[in-house]
Amino acid sequence: MAKVARNETKLKAKFMEAMKSVNGIMALRHEDIRTGGIPDITTSGYGFTCWWEFKHGTPDFDSKGLQELTCCRLAHHSFCRYVVYLEEADGSNKHILIVHPRNIGRLEPEEVFTGFQHEMVTEYVRKTHKELRDLFSVSRREFPRDLS
Repeated sequence: MAKVARNETKLKAKFMEAMKSVNGIMALRHEDIRTGGIPDITTSGYGFTCWWEFKHGTPDFDSKGLQELTCCRLAHHSFCRYVVYLEEADGSNKHILIVHPRNIGRLEPEEVFTGFQHEMVTEYVRKTHKELRDLFSVSRREFPRDLS
């Protein structure tokens, strides 16, 4: 299990590095032993904040009940998804799945990417923020880029 946790940490670090190239969206990590159940990362942009819980499966992974409950609640009131890096134990057959929290037990993805291509996930994040902005018709005047 320790190896999976280390790999999950590395995958999140690579995702955060890839997010630096996405204009207009800021990403923050929230890992803290005292805040169990809170998703790993938030992204904020276009006036919206989205929550992301990262999992690494080889092919199985642990998902705690409190975390699933928190993610389901966040998805109900906001936007929350699991990002599951899935591969076989030997490192083959790599895929990234984007999964709504209510479907994490069945692992039914909304989106699947072949390989561990962090750019595909960052593009999904960017697209999600733009779709939320368009859905709720938030203008740039209401949420300026530079608030200083």
